[in-house]
Amino acid sequence: MDKKFESFLKIAKAFNSHQIVPTLYGSLGLYRVLDQTGEVNDIDIIIPAIYLSDKWDELIEIMAEAGYKQDSTFPHEFVNGGTRVGFESDADLYADINPENFNITQVDNVEFKELKAEEYLASYRKTVEVWEEKIEKYKEKIKTLEDLLR
Repeated sequence: MDKKFESFLKIAKAFNSHQIVPTLYGSLGLYRVLDQTGEVNDIDIIIPAIYLSDKWDELIEIMAEAGYKQDSTFPHEFVNGGTRVGFESDADLYADINPENFNITQVDNVEFKELKAEEYLASYRKTVEVWEEKIEKYKEKIKTLEDLLR
Protein backbone atom coordinates (compact mmCIF):
# COMPACT_ATOMS: atom_id res chain seq x y z
CA MET A 1 0.00 0.00 0.00
CA ASP A 2 2.84 2.41 0.75
CA LYS A 3 4.09 2.19 -2.84
CA LYS A 4 0.58 2.86 -4.14
CA PHE A 5 0.28 5.89 -1.86
CA GLU A 6 3.67 7.17 -3.05
CA SER A 7 2.41 6.76 -6.61
CA PHE A 8 -0.75 8.66 -5.70
CA LEU A 9 1.32 11.50 -4.24
CA LYS A 10 3.32 11.75 -7.46
CA ILE A 11 0.08 11.97 -9.46
CA ALA A 12 -1.47 14.47 -7.02
CA LYS A 13 1.67 16.62 -7.29
CA ALA A 14 1.23 16.74 -11.08
CA PHE A 15 -2.40 17.79 -10.59
CA ASN A 16 -1.37 20.42 -8.03
CA SER A 17 0.99 21.95 -10.60
CA HIS A 18 -2.16 22.62 -12.67
CA GLN A 19 -4.01 24.10 -9.66
CA ILE A 20 -6.13 20.95 -9.25
CA VAL A 21 -6.60 19.24 -5.88
CA PRO A 22 -7.54 15.61 -6.61
CA THR A 23 -9.42 13.38 -4.17
CA LEU A 24 -8.01 10.04 -3.04
CA TYR A 25 -10.76 7.43 -3.28
CA GLY A 26 -11.31 3.68 -3.35
CA SER A 27 -9.49 1.13 -1.24
CA LEU A 28 -6.33 3.18 -0.91
CA GLY A 29 -8.26 6.13 0.50
CA LEU A 30 -10.43 3.91 2.69
CA TYR A 31 -7.42 2.18 4.25
CA ARG A 32 -5.92 5.58 5.11
CA VAL A 33 -9.16 6.53 6.88
CA LEU A 34 -9.32 3.19 8.70
CA ASP A 35 -5.58 3.26 9.46
CA GLN A 36 -5.36 -0.27 8.10
CA THR A 37 -3.51 -2.03 5.37
CA GLY A 38 -4.89 -4.37 2.79
CA GLU A 39 -4.83 -5.32 -0.85
CA VAL A 40 -4.95 -2.30 -3.12
CA ASN A 41 -5.26 -3.25 -6.77
CA ASP A 42 -5.42 0.20 -8.27
CA ILE A 43 -5.50 3.87 -7.42
CA ASP A 44 -8.88 5.57 -7.64
CA ILE A 45 -8.99 9.34 -7.90
CA ILE A 46 -11.89 11.79 -8.06
CA ILE A 47 -11.33 14.81 -10.28
CA PRO A 48 -13.52 17.59 -11.67
CA ALA A 49 -15.93 16.20 -14.29
CA ILE A 50 -14.62 18.47 -17.03
CA TYR A 51 -11.29 16.57 -17.13
CA LEU A 52 -13.15 13.40 -18.10
CA SER A 53 -14.81 15.15 -21.04
CA ASP A 54 -13.84 18.55 -22.47
CA LYS A 55 -10.38 18.60 -20.87
CA TRP A 56 -9.51 14.94 -21.54
CA ASP A 57 -6.34 15.91 -23.44
CA GLU A 58 -5.18 17.92 -20.40
CA LEU A 59 -5.76 14.88 -18.20
CA ILE A 60 -3.58 12.80 -20.53
CA GLU A 61 -0.84 15.47 -20.30
CA ILE A 62 -1.04 15.65 -16.49
CA MET A 63 -0.79 11.89 -16.23
CA ALA A 64 2.18 11.88 -18.62
CA GLU A 65 3.90 14.39 -16.33
CA ALA A 66 3.43 11.86 -13.52
CA GLY A 67 4.87 9.07 -15.68
CA TYR A 68 1.60 7.38 -16.70
CA LYS A 69 0.21 6.59 -20.10
CA GLN A 70 -3.27 5.84 -21.29
CA ASP A 71 -4.09 2.13 -21.20
CA SER A 72 -4.69 0.81 -24.72
CA THR A 73 -7.14 -1.84 -23.48
CA PHE A 74 -9.06 0.40 -21.08
CA PRO A 75 -8.75 3.94 -22.47
CA HIS A 76 -10.21 5.59 -19.37
CA GLU A 77 -7.44 4.17 -17.19
CA PHE A 78 -3.75 4.96 -16.97
CA VAL A 79 -0.79 2.70 -16.25
CA ASN A 80 2.81 2.87 -15.17
CA GLY A 81 4.37 -0.56 -14.83
CA GLY A 82 2.09 -2.55 -12.57
CA THR A 83 0.24 0.47 -11.20
CA ARG A 84 -3.19 1.21 -12.63
CA VAL A 85 -5.07 4.48 -12.06
CA GLY A 86 -8.76 5.07 -12.60
CA PHE A 87 -10.69 8.33 -12.38
CA GLU A 88 -14.18 9.18 -11.25
CA SER A 89 -16.00 12.40 -11.86
CA ASP A 90 -16.84 14.53 -8.86
CA ALA A 91 -20.29 14.88 -10.42
CA ASP A 92 -20.93 11.13 -10.72
CA LEU A 93 -20.46 9.94 -7.17
CA TYR A 94 -23.13 7.42 -6.21
CA ALA A 95 -23.88 8.78 -2.79
CA ASP A 96 -25.13 12.21 -1.92
CA ILE A 97 -21.74 13.36 -0.74
CA ASN A 98 -20.39 16.77 -1.62
CA PRO A 99 -16.75 16.84 -2.79
CA GLU A 100 -16.55 20.45 -1.58
CA ASN A 101 -16.79 19.08 1.99
CA PHE A 102 -13.95 16.57 1.72
CA ASN A 103 -10.99 17.03 4.06
CA ILE A 104 -7.94 18.67 2.51
CA THR A 105 -4.72 16.91 3.44
CA GLN A 106 -1.14 17.90 2.80
CA VAL A 107 1.68 15.35 2.67
CA ASP A 108 5.17 16.31 1.48
CA ASN A 109 3.82 19.63 0.14
CA VAL A 110 1.23 17.80 -1.97
CA GLU A 111 -2.43 18.69 -1.46
CA PHE A 112 -5.27 16.25 -1.94
CA LYS A 113 -8.73 15.67 -0.59
CA GLU A 114 -9.91 12.68 1.42
CA LEU A 115 -13.32 11.36 2.38
CA LYS A 116 -14.34 10.89 5.98
CA ALA A 117 -15.50 7.48 7.25
CA GLU A 118 -19.16 8.60 7.06
CA GLU A 119 -18.72 9.54 3.40
CA TYR A 120 -17.15 6.18 2.57
CA LEU A 121 -20.01 4.42 4.33
CA ALA A 122 -22.60 6.39 2.34
CA SER A 123 -20.70 5.73 -0.88
CA TYR A 124 -20.38 1.97 -0.31
CA ARG A 125 -24.03 1.68 0.76
CA LYS A 126 -25.18 3.46 -2.39
CA THR A 127 -22.88 1.35 -4.56
CA VAL A 128 -24.34 -1.86 -3.10
CA GLU A 129 -27.86 -0.53 -3.65
CA VAL A 130 -27.11 0.20 -7.32
CA TRP A 131 -25.48 -3.22 -7.82
CA GLU A 132 -28.39 -5.00 -6.17
CA GLU A 133 -30.80 -3.27 -8.57
CA LYS A 134 -28.65 -4.38 -11.52
CA ILE A 135 -28.49 -7.95 -10.19
CA GLU A 136 -32.27 -8.10 -9.93
CA LYS A 137 -32.58 -6.99 -13.56
CA TYR A 138 -30.08 -9.65 -14.63
CA LYS A 139 -31.99 -12.30 -12.69
CA GLU A 140 -35.17 -11.32 -14.55
CA LYS A 141 -33.38 -11.67 -17.89
CA ILE A 142 -31.94 -15.03 -16.90
CA LYS A 143 -35.39 -16.29 -15.89
CA THR A 144 -36.89 -15.10 -19.16
CA LEU A 145 -34.14 -16.85 -21.14
CA GLU A 146 -34.50 -20.05 -19.10
CA ASP A 147 -38.27 -20.02 -19.68
CA LEU A 148 -37.73 -19.50 -23.39
CA LEU A 149 -35.24 -22.37 -23.62
CA ARG A 150 -37.47 -24.92 -21.83
